Amino acid sequence: MNSKTLKVIAKINAIPGKESILQEVLIKLIEPTRNEPGCISYILLNNISDQGEFTFFEEWMTGKDLETHIQSAHFKDAVKNLDVLIDAEPDIKQYHSIEIG
Repeated sequence: MNSKTLKVIAKINAIPGKESILQEVLIKLIEPTRNEPGCISYILLNNISDQGEFTFFEEWMTGKDLETHIQSAHFKDAVKNLDVLIDAEPDIKQYHSIEIG
């Protein structure tokens, strides 16, 4: 991983009983996002001990690439469906790697 790239970790928690529906919505984001310019990595994780917790690990070339993603039709389409599926606002944080040596 390049320390200059932007890393994003986005945690999303499903309302109990809505886990499989939320998973379907999130899976639909993967392929079109991976094909976006500037997307290095876009991985969806599901917590083994809490099946309602989903986490995206993303890596983008630039913050502008991330902003373009947020404005994409597939992202906006997914977000409009989240209100009835999640129990709180997604926890989204941005990072840069710290390189040693």
